[in-house]
Amino acid sequence: MVIRHRRRPKRLQNEDPVERGQTVLNGFGWIDEGRVAGMRRPGSLRPLEEDLQALRDTGIGAIVSLTEIALDPDVVRSTGLTYLRVPVPDFHPPALHDIRYIITFIESNLTNGRPTVIHCTAGLGRTGTILACWLVRQGSAPDTAIAKIRSLRPGSIETRKQEQRVFDFADHLPKVSR
Repeated sequence: MVIRHRRRPKRLQNEDPVERGQTVLNGFGWIDEGRVAGMRRPGSLRPLEEDLQALRDTGIGAIVSLTEIALDPDVVRSTGLTYLRVPVPDFHPPALHDIRYIITFIESNLTNGRPTVIHCTAGLGRTGTILACWLVRQGSAPDTAIAKIRSLRPGSIETRKQEQRVFDFADHLPKVSR
């Protein structure tokens, strides 16, 4: 029996891997296509300026940082990105009031034509928690939202407390206008 290996087609220079749905740019990946994405900390694998410019080139207009150490605000401002920093300790869930604030920030940016990317250090725990809450805000059940984020970003929502926070956020939603 002869096993033939398929050759991967060469990527054309003008192809945009993000538009083709691939995960590139420090773990960048759309959760809500063209609107909301997640990634690891920009500048962790190459210069911050390069990552931020790549985000701009992808269409991102706003960035939410969940890391305890801030991105250089001057560098972020120089790219024209709208920047929100909500520091959350690694492996912890964001507080409910912080989640509400971040979701409002995302909605405001989308209303103004600015797709938004969420990041933490690895782009999994804190980022995944916010992304799942975004899906809950869009009408998904918490368990469905968690499963979707984990399928798109394996390893996401790293702790039971982060999982529980997605359910807590869903329980909170009827109290605010949905």
